[in-house]
Amino acid sequence: MLVTLTSNADLAGDAGSYIDIQGLAIVDRAVREFARTSGVELAGPAGLAVLGGTLLFVVDPGVHSIVLINLEGSTATSVEGMRVGSGNPGFLDGPVSSARFRNPTAVAFAPGASVAGPIDASVEAVIVDSGNHLIRKLTMHGAESRVDTLAGLLPVNSVPTTGGADGPGFNEPTDAVFAFVSGILRVIVADAGNHRLKMIDVLTGEVSTLAGSGKLPGLVDGPASSAEFNFPQGLAVTASGLIIVADAGNHAIRTLDLSSHTLEVATLAGSRVGASGMLDGVGAAAAFNTPHGIAMHAEDTAVVAGKPHTLDPKP
Repeated sequence: MLVTLTSNADLAGDAGSYIDIQGLAIVDRAVREFARTSGVELAGPAGLAVLGGTLLFVVDPGVHSIVLINLEGSTATSVEGMRVGSGNPGFLDGPVSSARFRNPTAVAFAPGASVAGPIDASVEAVIVDSGNHLIRKLTMHGAESRVDTLAGLLPVNSVPTTGGADGPGFNEPTDAVFAFVSGILRVIVADAGNHRLKMIDVLTGEVSTLAGSGKLPGLVDGPASSAEFNFPQGLAVTASGLIIVADAGNHAIRTLDLSSHTLEVATLAGSRVGASGMLDGVGAAAAFNTPHGIAMHAEDTAVVAGKPHTLDPKP
């Protein structure tokens, strides 16, 4: 499970983009309390995010929707009229109550997003609609909140369309983060099935490859254009613009340096030959077993989903 807490000092720290143990405990209690008292079934959350310190988004692929939980007060409650998705699998843009997804896996908020409403005319939040191979745009504006498609190939005759390694489509995207590339805000997507990281222009929806050759799964460091991944599944971004990648198929944690001229990819921790395991250690001495989610814990520390590993992203 990947957790990102934003814009709240109590949960996320003063920087507003990190997680801590207290925050994880609060979120865990809120989800359990909500499931117990609301009657809304949760089939197995895949992604969580907190907006403004009060609004918890629970992305549940099993019910094809995102449930919103109000963290204010002593009892976690659902946010009436703000469940995102009808709960029926499929594809449909429109008001949040009627929009349809197919196995969504993650939600990410743009810098400065708040519960007060749209921050500007660009994308405020994105939802990774993995089963439809799409990235959807969420505009939060009370009763007028809606979902639209930002990027990817639309379904044909209700059948999801898989995109190839090259071009505008995706193949089982699993996670997304907002990051600045060459000073321009982009949505970075873990295009797991294509073994690439892709980026989206938030204004036009144009998709291009950011890192990974995409020809075959592999474990190759170096310039982004020739680097290789194996089902990259989880993403996090540091304050300095370093993308941390949970490279599930390689059982490794990789980095993409957005500040370097060639956008260098490096293996930060885990086996250099893609072997799985469960070992604490530094760099190649550490071992992971299919890491699928990652989030920043502090400026220099990330938490890897699945096992209680932590790592230092500084080179």
